[in-house]
Amino acid sequence: MGETVVDSQYPHARSSSWRSHVTMVVTVVSSGLVTAGAWSVHGFSALSLPQLTTPNSTLYLHPNQASWFATVTLLMGVPGSMVGGVLCEWMGPRRLQLVISPLLCFTYLALHLVSWPSVLHVISPWPLLMAIRATQGLLAAFLNAPSIVLPCEVSEATWRGSLASLLEVWVTLGFLLCYLLSGLISWKTAALLIPAITFIPGILGLLLVPESPSWLYRRQRKVEAFNSLLKIRNSRAAVEQEMVEMEMLDQQDTKKLSCHQLLKLITQKAYALPMVISVQVASLPVFCGFGVVAIYLPEVFAMTGVSRDQYWSSVISGSFRLLFNFIGSALLSRMRRKVMLVSGSCTALVGVASLGAFFFFKEQRYDMFDVSWLPLAAVVMYVAGISGGVLPAAWLVAAEVLPSNIRSFGMGFTNTVYTTLYFLVSKTYDDAKATLGPHGVFWAYSCGCLFYILFIVKFVPETRGMTVMEVDSKWKEYLDVNSPLNQVVE
Repeated sequence: MGETVVDSQYPHARSSSWRSHVTMVVTVVSSGLVTAGAWSVHGFSALSLPQLTTPNSTLYLHPNQASWFATVTLLMGVPGSMVGGVLCEWMGPRRLQLVISPLLCFTYLALHLVSWPSVLHVISPWPLLMAIRATQGLLAAFLNAPSIVLPCEVSEATWRGSLASLLEVWVTLGFLLCYLLSGLISWKTAALLIPAITFIPGILGLLLVPESPSWLYRRQRKVEAFNSLLKIRNSRAAVEQEMVEMEMLDQQDTKKLSCHQLLKLITQKAYALPMVISVQVASLPVFCGFGVVAIYLPEVFAMTGVSRDQYWSSVISGSFRLLFNFIGSALLSRMRRKVMLVSGSCTALVGVASLGAFFFFKEQRYDMFDVSWLPLAAVVMYVAGISGGVLPAAWLVAAEVLPSNIRSFGMGFTNTVYTTLYFLVSKTYDDAKATLGPHGVFWAYSCGCLFYILFIVKFVPETRGMTVMEVDSKWKEYLDVNSPLNQVVE
């Protein structure tokens, strides 16, 4: 193979074990705080709408306006996720987060300013609110790809299951923060507090850590890639091995692809198959209903008619969701990915089917007093399956199965499909509820869980214990990727 970049340029380089672990963790946590801030954009409607839909509110939204206020961020995420994937590969995942995070801070500040009487006297608030929320959705979607790519590419193989799978922890933290603040402060104050808790410390942390070494190497910035690895790997041997692996892959894919070549490349079977699997693994859980439960959780408890306090029921459910996220992330280092996905889906199926059964018997006018505990128990069980099993493993597998040279673009495309489905399922929730009834909606979600289980068992490969480079090599061996690639770049 010849002399590698490691042998020729870095004979005296050293890596500190404890410092590398600290840097790796700081990178993942800082990126995670930014992710929590981005997803708080979607959870902000759960905080603000109960206040904005009261008749005596300074900014009153009628039901149709409230629906768009909650979902326009998801709609803007459709183009934003794809553009974010391209930007992630062009700018680098860390740099993209550093650029977009301050802009999202300004959008939260703009939401606060809309409530000022001086602003209300000058301009109609509804168009301004929609413009701000649409901008928030677009910018938050730009962060979808780097929030997955950066933790996945900076984590060691033995740590990747725990660190990279924390994505769902950060998403939950963004929603839980909104649930907590909704009963304590006004939405106007929350618009200032949320960025201070999430974006600001995230930005400060990202300023202290290196860029993704895989991205640097793909951009032919090999010296910087080596220096980045020295900061996040616990030994020189580990750095050398990873550099050799990246160099071996680089020798097979030596030419940089243009956008046209990239689009042509992903139509080849060697890349289309992992792209399809990535999209399905990440997107099919939307049909299990977790997006609706996250956004409309207070309303779900209100419909049961037995919850004493919708606020605390939402907080309790959100807290359990966060707890199970941590449990799921810990289990990923010890359990096979497919076992996590299947067991989590089975648990969620039982929970959401039980919730549907409660609504069915309630609509049949049965006395539900003796089982008034069931809605909260069913939601907690559902959350345990989705947040403790499905989502931590799903997004990790979605990133792992993609070849490295299309990972940023692939995750952008996956996020685009995911966001499109998320928007459609969430926006049509009220119509589906009116047509099928609450019980029919939740039973439909249980069918989604069953379909997801069958898909995982039949089509998804196991990636536990494999390095990112080993996953790439497996696809190349299985599908003989060299020939399609050469045809595209020649």
